[in-house]
Parts: sequence; C-alpha cells; structure tokens
Amino acid sequence: MGSDVSSGAPVIAISGEVDLSNAAALQSKIDGLIPGDVDRVVLDLSSLAFVDSSGIAVLVRLHNQVGDVEIRNPTPMVRRIVEITGLQGIFGLA
Repeated sequence: MGSDVSSGAPVIAISGEVDLSNAAALQSKIDGLIPGDVDRVVLDLSSLAFVDSSGIAVLVRLHNQVGDVEIRNPTPMVRRIVEITGLQGIFGLA
C-alpha cells in the first residue's frame, strides 16, 4: 500500500481476479489496511484481470466506509464492468 502524492490518500493495488472464492479475504485485507479516520482511498486496478459481483460488493462497501474511492488504471474489462453496473458515478474512474 502506498499513498497518493497529491492528497495523501492510501493507494491499494488489487491484482489477479476477485470473485466469490476470495472476496471475503480481500475485504478483510482492506479492512486491515484502512485506518478509521480515512475519508478517501485510491484503488490501482491496473493488474486486476476480472471482478465479479462479489468483488464489486467489496468496492461498494469500501465506498460506503470511507466516502470517496477513486479507481485508477482499470483494465478494459474491469472498466466495462464498472460502467455496466452503473457505478462509475460513485467511483472516480481515472
């Protein structure tokens, strides 16, 4: 985990695939990384090949927890999934 130079927000890189088999583990890992006083998180999804609805639920839960989640460098497939679900409005896609 790094931090965004301009805002100091934590940057979390997620790679591989996120689906029903590992979404709960990802949620636990994110919960352990994010302090309670954080109000913005940046997700680097440049190496995320696939995400299903359970993975999207992890992202939405993170948004509900911190308030502002920016998705950076999503792969074309992940970008399309976010757009199809209509969630581009709550995630800043960069």
